[in-house]
Amino acid sequence: MKKIILSVGNIAVSRTPAIFETVLGSCVSVCIWDDLTGAGGMNHFMVPYACDGTMDRGFYGPDSTVELIHRLLLNGASTNGLRAKIFGGGRLKDLNKMLDIGKKNIEVARMILSEYGIPVIAELSQMTCGLKVQFYSTNGRVLLMKLL
Repeated sequence: MKKIILSVGNIAVSRTPAIFETVLGSCVSVCIWDDLTGAGGMNHFMVPYACDGTMDRGFYGPDSTVELIHRLLLNGASTNGLRAKIFGGGRLKDLNKMLDIGKKNIEVARMILSEYGIPVIAELSQMTCGLKVQFYSTNGRVLLMKLL
């Protein structure tokens, strides 16, 4: 099975079985798979909304999540079979607690998935530590490791 490692701003999709992996703090990853076709994908975004347009669209929650969904559909996924899991949105530092970027990232992910009618099967968010995520595209299985 191929392994795809994502860093911030990345979006990846596979029609064939794959393991997607990333490490999160206040960033968020949305993992989506299609129960019917086995296609799956993951993103890793940093901020809830575009501020000044200087970063790639993959860094912004709405753009990144919509792009992930569109790539899955282009790769044969069925809208009826899509399921999602959301991870990250951590509260790692005092400044982050005041701004709560992680919480806003999670809210954006939920909003986009809701707009597309994709159910969120599981979520782990607002942790006070980092999180390593391994997502198996064919069945939605996830392995998590807390990073202290």
